[in-house]
Amino acid sequence: KHFVKELEQKIEEQQAIIANLEKRLANKAYVKNAPKHIVEQTRGQLESTKATLEKTKQEYDRFAR
Repeated sequence: KHFVKELEQKIEEQQAIIANLEKRLANKAYVKNAPKHIVEQTRGQLESTKATLEKTKQEYDRFAR
């Protein structure tokens, strides 16, 4: 049960990070004015976090039964 709680917390944290990164990338001023490598890094972070979230959700589904 404790492990399931940890997974729930991780899912919430990852969803918050994704929302933050998506908000940043939706900001035209950020995308336009930030150095290109920083914007690319943000996009990479977003994709990586989405992949991690998917794995965490799969783990949750497996253990939450």
